[in-house]
Amino acid sequence: MRKSITGISNAKMQDLNHVKQIERTFTIYSTFDGFQYYKDKLLFQERCIYEDLKTGILSFSEKIDISPCEKKVEIEKIYRYVMLDTPMIFHVDKCNVFMDGKKISVRPKYKMSSSIYKDIKDECLSTINKIKNLVEKENEWGILFEIHTYLIDTVLYHEGGGEHDITGPFLKNSGVCDGIAKAVKSICDYVAFPCVVIEGEAQRADGKIGRHAWNAIKIDGKWNYYDFTFDITLNQNNPCKSIKCVDYFGLDYRRMSNDHFSWSTKLDTDNQHADYFAKFKLVIACQGELENMVFRGMEEGNPDFAFRIAEHWREFAIGDSLEKLIDLAVKKYNRSYRYTYIFNEKQRTGYVHIT
Repeated sequence: MRKSITGISNAKMQDLNHVKQIERTFTIYSTFDGFQYYKDKLLFQERCIYEDLKTGILSFSEKIDISPCEKKVEIEKIYRYVMLDTPMIFHVDKCNVFMDGKKISVRPKYKMSSSIYKDIKDECLSTINKIKNLVEKENEWGILFEIHTYLIDTVLYHEGGGEHDITGPFLKNSGVCDGIAKAVKSICDYVAFPCVVIEGEAQRADGKIGRHAWNAIKIDGKWNYYDFTFDITLNQNNPCKSIKCVDYFGLDYRRMSNDHFSWSTKLDTDNQHADYFAKFKLVIACQGELENMVFRGMEEGNPDFAFRIAEHWREFAIGDSLEKLIDLAVKKYNRSYRYTYIFNEKQRTGYVHIT
């Protein structure tokens, strides 16, 4: 459960925007040949079918004749892999598989004409290029962080036209989890960050578990997990003015598994190099550390702070612990503060704003 509460407390703003800037030359994948994680999982014959499907769909073929395959379900799996690896393919609704003895053919059902597709694709590429130009002089962690900030600032979680593909986030500034995850993949392909769209289930704020999609991204030679959709939705209730929600930025597999459950994909992420809270030393292990964070903030006049509660501080209770800090602050500074905060119980992360 994730909570949003208003009360009285003391806090500190963390200056988290001090990412060292360096010059970077982008190596851009081609529009339709980005990082192909799912293709690499296939056997040789399956890869040939993968390429047949991809080539046929991109050329708007009415009928795609492919190499013989033993089971229909394999064709459907390979088609899904093509769609996950290539978010720029958004013009096909589904593919019907026909088997006649050893002959197999696929008939795609297209959602638009080739000319309309080209116009929409160019608009999407223009948006991606705009994003790239905003962050092209950062280090790899900084590039991804700025992409994250841009999408949080511009995209809302909303169901509507194009919500399940990249056209929603890029052209309408809205989408659902798979559309947002595919948009992230498209941007990462453009700046040559290996990126995977992961399918599975996740536990939402109301405690219910449902189908979901998120990303694994490789920066600085290491994989980590990112859920832009959950951060976007959490940030809609974020009281902080200077800090965006980063609960799901750069997590390892174990931490991501607190509320995300992949159906098949697991990447080696035994590191915390990209974890936002670990990177900026915002993991709080005891009451004293939380008090120091709050008191320093009060002395500096900072209105916002973010933190994660360490797993071994098991007795932490967000309401009780903050109320204790209120009493301490009032005694020390003889002042009271109105405050608003949100707390993500699954990830043990909190954001507090002082007024």
